[in-house]
Amino acid sequence: MFGKCPVSTIRLLFLLSSFNPQLKRLMAQIHTNQIELSVNLPQVLVLGPPSIFPIYEKHFSLKFMLLKPWESPIPLEEFLSIHSQNTTAVLTSSAVAYLSSALRLLPSVRLVVTSSVGLDHIDLKECRRRGISVAYAPSVLSADVADLAVGLWVDR
Repeated sequence: MFGKCPVSTIRLLFLLSSFNPQLKRLMAQIHTNQIELSVNLPQVLVLGPPSIFPIYEKHFSLKFMLLKPWESPIPLEEFLSIHSQNTTAVLTSSAVAYLSSALRLLPSVRLVVTSSVGLDHIDLKECRRRGISVAYAPSVLSADVADLAVGLWVDR
């Protein structure tokens, strides 16, 4: 729809959208490619993004509608409120300190996936209360850490 519009036209639409909530919602949908993608794909909010994201982004985008708030010109809270009803999962990392406040704005989330080993940045009580499943990588680095420790021990 807007694929062939000059950049100045799209900027003007973003400016006008600050005065019109419906246009603001449409522009957010255009920005996240929601207009062009199938509406049947599950929406996944990517916060951070995790360091693994650039590696798997193409693969993920074939199966999920990836919502990337850092690419949107609108503030995070508005971005989350626009997508709150349809976002079913969140992909994040331990670098995201605002995950708890983001989850409060996303009533449809049923899964939080973190690329980190720990869970300190996730409010597990809130997730349990809301029935949100949490996936993480608890032992993914264990062998590497053990190898490093033995290497350091041998090298001394």
